[in-house]
Amino acid sequence: MLKDCLALALPGPHIFLLVLQVGRFTQGECEILTHMQRIFGREVVEHTIILFVHVDGNQFRPQKINDYVAGAHSTLQDLVQKFGSRYFELSVTKPESVLSYPQVKELLSGIYKLVASHGGRSYSVKRFSLQELQERKNVIVQGKEGALEGNYLLRGD
Repeated sequence: MLKDCLALALPGPHIFLLVLQVGRFTQGECEILTHMQRIFGREVVEHTIILFVHVDGNQFRPQKINDYVAGAHSTLQDLVQKFGSRYFELSVTKPESVLSYPQVKELLSGIYKLVASHGGRSYSVKRFSLQELQERKNVIVQGKEGALEGNYLLRGD
């Protein structure tokens, strides 16, 4: 499945977005860096941005995300530091609401800056060769085209 995701993201992912909920930091999230490095390689930290999501009704309502991180458990502070202190916040006030445009703009700006800092090059996962991923992408694309041919509702006959 990972190979399929990487194949469909060719030439490769430019950034990884680690999404964490404000006020909730679990044991699994404490171990996320180890898991990410095992799967994607040690350099994944240089291509990752943390996105803290605050949902209205959450008991934690910091004025600023910097205050939340500064007062967080040392394990979370260490994680943030290991990811280069690259983090942003998105506040969702209602389930049906649109995210705040300034927050989205700030996040996208951070993403563009991180991509630019790597010269626009995508991240390559050493576990798979480019040729191997391209071959897998061709298989996936051909499989989807074959599935569409057999589906009379999508053929347009």
